[in-house]
Amino acid sequence: MSTPFLNKRYEGIVNQAQQNNDTVNLFKLIVHNSKCLLNTGVNLHLLIQLVLCLSQEKKIDADQLDNYLKETRLAGMAQYLGELIVLLFSVDSDSVVFMKKKSIQHKRMIEEDLHDIFIKRPNDWFFTQSNHVFVKASDTHAMYQQFGKTMKYFFFAPVESFTNLTSAITHSLAHIEE
Repeated sequence: MSTPFLNKRYEGIVNQAQQNNDTVNLFKLIVHNSKCLLNTGVNLHLLIQLVLCLSQEKKIDADQLDNYLKETRLAGMAQYLGELIVLLFSVDSDSVVFMKKKSIQHKRMIEEDLHDIFIKRPNDWFFTQSNHVFVKASDTHAMYQQFGKTMKYFFFAPVESFTNLTSAITHSLAHIEE
Protein backbone atom coordinates (compact mmCIF):
# COMPACT_ATOMS: atom_id res chain seq x y z
CA MET A 1 0.00 0.00 0.00
CA SER A 2 1.32 3.44 -0.83
CA THR A 3 -0.03 5.18 2.28
CA PRO A 4 2.51 4.76 5.11
CA PHE A 5 -0.21 4.77 7.77
CA LEU A 6 -2.35 2.18 5.96
CA ASN A 7 0.72 0.17 4.99
CA LYS A 8 1.59 -0.10 8.68
CA ARG A 9 -1.92 -1.40 9.37
CA TYR A 10 -1.60 -3.85 6.47
CA GLU A 11 1.76 -5.13 7.73
CA GLY A 12 0.34 -5.42 11.25
CA ILE A 13 -2.60 -7.50 10.00
CA VAL A 14 -0.37 -9.79 7.96
CA ASN A 15 2.22 -10.21 10.71
CA GLN A 16 -0.35 -10.68 13.46
CA ALA A 17 -2.24 -13.45 11.68
CA GLN A 18 -1.05 -16.99 11.27
CA GLN A 19 1.00 -17.84 8.19
CA ASN A 20 -1.58 -20.23 6.70
CA ASN A 21 -4.63 -18.18 7.52
CA ASP A 22 -6.99 -18.34 4.53
CA THR A 23 -8.67 -15.05 5.47
CA VAL A 24 -5.35 -13.20 5.45
CA ASN A 25 -4.35 -14.79 2.14
CA LEU A 26 -7.61 -13.61 0.58
CA PHE A 27 -7.05 -10.16 2.10
CA LYS A 28 -3.54 -10.02 0.60
CA LEU A 29 -4.94 -10.93 -2.83
CA ILE A 30 -7.51 -8.13 -2.55
CA VAL A 31 -4.76 -5.64 -1.64
CA HIS A 32 -2.57 -6.78 -4.57
CA ASN A 33 -5.49 -6.57 -6.99
CA SER A 34 -6.33 -3.09 -5.70
CA LYS A 35 -2.76 -1.93 -6.19
CA CYS A 36 -2.76 -3.27 -9.75
CA LEU A 37 -6.06 -1.56 -10.53
CA LEU A 38 -4.66 1.77 -9.38
CA ASN A 39 -1.34 1.45 -11.22
CA THR A 40 -1.75 -0.63 -14.35
CA GLY A 41 -5.36 -1.74 -14.59
CA VAL A 42 -6.95 -5.17 -14.41
CA ASN A 43 -4.44 -7.97 -13.92
CA LEU A 44 -6.06 -11.22 -15.09
CA HIS A 45 -3.49 -13.40 -13.34
CA LEU A 46 -4.26 -11.85 -9.94
CA LEU A 47 -8.00 -11.92 -10.60
CA ILE A 48 -7.83 -15.62 -11.42
CA GLN A 49 -5.92 -16.23 -8.19
CA LEU A 50 -8.67 -14.38 -6.34
CA VAL A 51 -11.37 -16.50 -7.99
CA LEU A 52 -9.45 -19.71 -7.26
CA CYS A 53 -9.09 -18.68 -3.62
CA LEU A 54 -12.85 -18.14 -3.40
CA SER A 55 -13.71 -21.39 -5.18
CA GLN A 56 -11.53 -23.67 -3.05
CA GLU A 57 -13.95 -23.53 -0.12
CA LYS A 58 -11.32 -22.41 2.30
CA LYS A 59 -12.14 -21.36 5.86
CA ILE A 60 -12.65 -17.64 5.37
CA ASP A 61 -13.96 -15.57 8.23
CA ALA A 62 -16.13 -12.97 6.46
CA ASP A 63 -16.41 -10.75 9.53
CA GLN A 64 -12.65 -10.73 10.07
CA LEU A 65 -12.04 -10.00 6.38
CA ASP A 66 -14.54 -7.15 6.59
CA ASN A 67 -12.64 -5.75 9.58
CA TYR A 68 -9.34 -5.97 7.68
CA LEU A 69 -10.86 -4.15 4.70
CA LYS A 70 -12.32 -1.44 6.90
CA GLU A 71 -9.02 -0.98 8.76
CA THR A 72 -7.17 -0.47 5.49
CA ARG A 73 -10.05 1.47 3.91
CA LEU A 74 -10.33 -0.91 0.98
CA ALA A 75 -13.93 -2.05 1.48
CA GLY A 76 -15.09 -0.05 -1.55
CA MET A 77 -12.32 -1.43 -3.72
CA ALA A 78 -13.15 -4.96 -2.57
CA GLN A 79 -16.78 -4.39 -3.54
CA TYR A 80 -15.65 -3.29 -7.02
CA LEU A 81 -13.34 -6.31 -7.34
CA GLY A 82 -16.24 -8.57 -6.35
CA GLU A 83 -18.43 -7.04 -9.04
CA LEU A 84 -15.61 -7.50 -11.55
CA ILE A 85 -15.27 -11.17 -10.64
CA VAL A 86 -19.02 -11.78 -10.82
CA LEU A 87 -19.29 -10.22 -14.29
CA LEU A 88 -16.08 -11.61 -15.77
CA PHE A 89 -16.13 -15.16 -14.42
CA SER A 90 -19.88 -15.64 -13.90
CA VAL A 91 -19.33 -16.39 -10.24
CA ASP A 92 -22.35 -16.41 -7.96
CA SER A 93 -22.34 -13.16 -6.01
CA ASP A 94 -23.20 -15.01 -2.79
CA SER A 95 -19.89 -16.90 -2.98
CA VAL A 96 -17.89 -13.66 -3.04
CA VAL A 97 -17.65 -13.10 0.71
CA PHE A 98 -16.25 -9.56 0.52
CA MET A 99 -19.14 -8.20 -1.58
CA LYS A 100 -21.60 -6.42 0.68
CA LYS A 101 -24.03 -5.34 -2.03
CA LYS A 102 -24.80 -8.37 -4.16
CA SER A 103 -25.95 -6.37 -7.21
CA ILE A 104 -23.68 -5.07 -9.95
CA GLN A 105 -23.57 -1.29 -9.66
CA HIS A 106 -20.57 -0.42 -11.82
CA LYS A 107 -21.16 -2.47 -14.98
CA ARG A 108 -20.09 0.24 -17.42
CA MET A 109 -16.89 0.92 -15.51
CA ILE A 110 -16.09 -2.79 -15.43
CA GLU A 111 -16.67 -3.05 -19.18
CA GLU A 112 -14.22 -0.19 -19.72
CA ASP A 113 -11.64 -1.89 -17.50
CA LEU A 114 -11.99 -5.15 -19.40
CA HIS A 115 -11.64 -3.31 -22.70
CA ASP A 116 -8.45 -1.66 -21.44
CA ILE A 117 -6.82 -5.06 -20.92
CA PHE A 118 -6.26 -5.37 -24.66
CA ILE A 119 -4.94 -1.85 -25.17
CA LYS A 120 -1.19 -1.36 -25.09
CA ARG A 121 -0.28 0.74 -22.10
CA PRO A 122 2.20 3.56 -22.48
CA ASN A 123 5.55 3.44 -20.75
CA ASP A 124 6.25 4.90 -17.36
CA TRP A 125 6.35 8.65 -17.21
CA PHE A 126 8.55 11.05 -15.36
CA PHE A 127 9.34 14.73 -15.36
CA THR A 128 12.43 15.96 -17.18
CA GLN A 129 14.03 19.34 -17.48
CA SER A 130 15.01 20.57 -20.91
CA ASN A 131 17.86 22.96 -21.65
CA HIS A 132 15.61 25.72 -20.49
CA VAL A 133 14.08 26.18 -17.08
CA PHE A 134 10.86 24.42 -18.06
CA VAL A 135 9.90 21.01 -16.79
CA LYS A 136 7.93 18.60 -18.95
CA ALA A 137 6.64 15.06 -18.71
CA SER A 138 8.47 12.39 -20.69
CA ASP A 139 5.20 10.79 -21.78
CA THR A 140 2.20 13.05 -21.26
CA HIS A 141 -0.24 10.39 -22.45
CA ALA A 142 0.97 7.98 -19.75
CA MET A 143 0.82 10.77 -17.18
CA TYR A 144 -2.80 11.60 -18.09
CA GLN A 145 -3.70 7.91 -17.99
CA GLN A 146 -2.24 7.63 -14.48
CA PHE A 147 -4.21 10.68 -13.33
CA GLY A 148 -7.39 9.39 -14.97
CA LYS A 149 -7.03 5.94 -13.42
CA THR A 150 -6.52 7.47 -10.00
CA MET A 151 -9.62 9.62 -10.33
CA LYS A 152 -11.60 6.66 -11.67
CA TYR A 153 -11.04 4.63 -8.51
CA PHE A 154 -10.96 7.55 -6.10
CA PHE A 155 -14.43 6.86 -4.69
CA PHE A 156 -13.57 3.21 -3.99
CA ALA A 157 -10.37 3.90 -2.06
CA PRO A 158 -9.84 7.66 -1.63
CA VAL A 159 -6.82 7.58 0.67
CA GLU A 160 -4.95 4.92 -1.30
CA SER A 161 -5.79 6.56 -4.63
CA PHE A 162 -4.53 9.96 -3.53
CA THR A 163 -1.29 8.69 -2.01
CA ASN A 164 -0.71 6.39 -4.98
CA LEU A 165 -0.88 9.40 -7.30
CA THR A 166 1.25 11.48 -4.94
CA SER A 167 3.93 8.80 -4.82
CA ALA A 168 3.90 8.54 -8.64
CA ILE A 169 4.44 12.29 -8.91
CA THR A 170 7.16 12.20 -6.26
CA HIS A 171 8.90 9.35 -8.06
CA SER A 172 8.72 11.23 -11.36
CA LEU A 173 10.13 14.41 -9.78
CA ALA A 174 13.21 12.48 -8.72
CA HIS A 175 14.32 12.46 -12.39
CA ILE A 176 14.76 16.24 -12.45
CA GLU A 177 18.31 17.41 -11.96
CA GLU A 178 18.87 20.54 -9.97
